[in-house]
Amino acid sequence: MLDSPFFTTSTLRGWCGSPVQQLSGPLDQLRRQIPRFARRMGVCGDDMVLRQPMTPGERERIVARVSSNYQLVQHHDVLDAIESLLPQLDAGAARVPASVVLSPDGERMDVTVELPCARYVPGDGFDLAVRIRVRNSVDKSCALYGGIEFLRTICTNGMTAWRGSVLRRVHNRPSALEHVRRHLLKGFDQLSLDHAHFEKLLNNPVDPGRLPGWVDEVVAPAWDCWDAARAFHIATTGFDGAVKRRSNVPPHRLELLQPRIVPGACAPAANAYHVMQALSYVASRLPWLHTRETRLAGIATLMEPLLN
Repeated sequence: MLDSPFFTTSTLRGWCGSPVQQLSGPLDQLRRQIPRFARRMGVCGDDMVLRQPMTPGERERIVARVSSNYQLVQHHDVLDAIESLLPQLDAGAARVPASVVLSPDGERMDVTVELPCARYVPGDGFDLAVRIRVRNSVDKSCALYGGIEFLRTICTNGMTAWRGSVLRRVHNRPSALEHVRRHLLKGFDQLSLDHAHFEKLLNNPVDPGRLPGWVDEVVAPAWDCWDAARAFHIATTGFDGAVKRRSNVPPHRLELLQPRIVPGACAPAANAYHVMQALSYVASRLPWLHTRETRLAGIATLMEPLLN
């Protein structure tokens, strides 16, 4: 049983083929759920990374073998780096909402920290929450990653959008974490540029008559027919749902089963921002973390044919 105020959610099924645990709560209390790791010399010229016990009776166990030049970045060091940034946005670790996704042995961690004091309301009236996002691994499965993201809160953690300013660093330099930390600081300084970017998208008109062909010819090949159809319905009608699967019908003509209204959907979408949010809504609800992140990162490319 997890300590209150933590809870587990089931919106994610896996990461790198493994199941995940997703926790939410104040950042400072999330530390209790994050394992630490030790590094020991191996017998074959490599090093071992071992998870340290978190409960009485638990034994340390090997989670990876790494080369001698691999720089082990502890998850707790990542949390320290995030906490050191919070005072600059008048936020404290004891009160900022955070969520963490962990792989089974905690070897991979994806942490998101909300910054309520930095919320921004674009021209459509639906506010965007600002978030710090950092991903780390101790087993070489993913590079150290950091960026600033924006979450459209009306959609209950759905429509995510960001300008694409992220940084990845492989674990072979002692300064990898400091590079990410400086990148996040730079992101804070550029929030006004992100705001201007969203307003530009809001003011970029999109002809609704172009959406069927765009969904069929651009979105469906990159995603699949079913998710492309969902995005089309959200952008044109404001409804989402399971898609009636028919192979002889183009994606934009596929029907929804038991359609439900999408909060904050501005349909029919008449500008690039609201079309982008329709794509983001679908992508952000995919159950596998890697697929979700790949789809979200590719939205800017999908949007290019519609931009004037």
